[in-house]
Amino acid sequence: MAAEVLVVPPQPPRTTMSSRATASAVTDDLYRMFLSNKQTERSDETPAAPTTAHVQPRVTTLPQPAPTGCSGNGVTRTVIVIAGIDGNPARFRAAMEQTRYASAIAKHNGNRLEYAFLGGALSPSFGEEVLAQLVTLRKSGSVELGVNPEDVHLVIGPREMQALSIVADRAEDSGGELHEYLKHSVFFECIGPASMPDSGQRGIWLKTTPFGDVVGKLPGVGVHGADGASRAEWIACPTPLSPVAWKDEVNRRWRKATADPWRCKQEDPSTHRWSFWQSVASGCQREHAHGLQMPTKNLDLAGNDAIAVFACQPAPFGTTRRSLRVDAENNLLLAADLWLDLGSASDSLYWAVASYCSSTKQALAAAHKPPTPDRSMDAAELQFDVSATLSSLVQHEQRVDALTPPTQPYACVERLVGQLGPVVLGGRDNDEAMRVVQFSTAGVEDVLMLLSEAYLQLALKTHLQHTFGTYMRGARGVAGYLVLRDQYAIALKVPDLSASEREDAATQLGTRLWRLPVHLYEADEVADAIAKAPTVPPGSPIPSPPGTTIFYTATDTMDPLTGLAVKWRFAPGGSGRDMPTLHVVES
Repeated sequence: MAAEVLVVPPQPPRTTMSSRATASAVTDDLYRMFLSNKQTERSDETPAAPTTAHVQPRVTTLPQPAPTGCSGNGVTRTVIVIAGIDGNPARFRAAMEQTRYASAIAKHNGNRLEYAFLGGALSPSFGEEVLAQLVTLRKSGSVELGVNPEDVHLVIGPREMQALSIVADRAEDSGGELHEYLKHSVFFECIGPASMPDSGQRGIWLKTTPFGDVVGKLPGVGVHGADGASRAEWIACPTPLSPVAWKDEVNRRWRKATADPWRCKQEDPSTHRWSFWQSVASGCQREHAHGLQMPTKNLDLAGNDAIAVFACQPAPFGTTRRSLRVDAENNLLLAADLWLDLGSASDSLYWAVASYCSSTKQALAAAHKPPTPDRSMDAAELQFDVSATLSSLVQHEQRVDALTPPTQPYACVERLVGQLGPVVLGGRDNDEAMRVVQFSTAGVEDVLMLLSEAYLQLALKTHLQHTFGTYMRGARGVAGYLVLRDQYAIALKVPDLSASEREDAATQLGTRLWRLPVHLYEADEVADAIAKAPTVPPGSPIPSPPGTTIFYTATDTMDPLTGLAVKWRFAPGGSGRDMPTLHVVES
């Protein structure tokens, strides 16, 4: 039984894959087929020493021009969504600097430019330097960027939600930049074309963490137990609201709480208004740390031709992701819900760009074109590279300390679940189109692997034959910088070679494996390198600080492989041995 205590005011009309497949292979087979009996080698690891830098971008007031779209007779929007700033001024400067290409394209085509920031206003120590710059941008806009104040969207993140209690504990009406940020923030947002209906058709939903089960629900009080104990929770709206009206109502209640947090905390506890937002803050922190398999649940993105953007996946890259539905009549896999996820778990820095202007889409498509695979290598050569990479991962040893025997954490490769990411230039002679894949399993660090794009298109040929990308190329995509630390690279160890031959083979094949520790580095020298990066084609490395490798990457919704979940399995080979290959994890 549930009782709603917060009344919804009348709404004015608007005019404007998941069970995992099992693998048949066992680790012993992998050892027997691809590994020699030679003793495993280990290389010394020397971390790079970080330096610091600090630059603040110029933000000024923008006069309000009459809107003109790319057609000359309306408003056509281009939206830039930035995440992963983590309250770091150097990262904020880098993000603003490296998204100028998109803003320049939008301005050239007469688009209305909008910026959205998913969390990231506060540093881990709750430093407010970036927050202050975001507040200025939200209040005054920017002539330099060509953005109006009302077109800057501050979408609250878990850390910023926790800071609500900091403001509430200050003296009544204390003000301050943190309070100003909270007053101008939204819980989530939906941006769309000028004619977007209340259903959110063709909209772009923005939220830092997954939606979970809250779609269509409002802050309220649920009654639980025989004693009638109550608690704050999301409950069904007594009067069903359209998606956009629901969004507006939740944001209205959030703004009511942030307008005067001190007074909200002093209210009668029976209203549960303060405890509700405190419980939401805790829930958002958990969602941000672990993510959800289906973050768009109940939004009906497919039915409304809409997308969503999040910043919650624990990955060192951003990517486009989708759920698939089966068209049995035509034997096709079609995209259902589609979302863009901006990884925020490392030094990497990513943003999303979406446009409703055809000219801007075409320009973004040219700017975001990924490397194409070299099809001159035959299947046997591609398979050799994959086998060498996988065997090197299995052989890799780690020690907890000098007194603990080494372990091989990645020996059970059949347990690893991978997510396909963007394409970079690496591999043989650092000139091969390589797909970035993050592999995860319980109890060990994630590992990043580079696999030949030509190999993946061959291994996943059946899936590609039945799957299509979505939307016009360049319309909706993710770009940014993938940062990898050399100290976490795993050396390639091709079996059955002498030490000198193995070294030559590893040099020719290039680095293909990195461990992914779970902490943030907050290294300003990396952010400075990104801010100063020259314009390079997607997939290319940029000049990087010592001890790091940084790739510029880009992908969009036309790529049918990005975001897919994959696992290793073994297929019969021509020599009578099982060969490792990848298959898609059905969901």
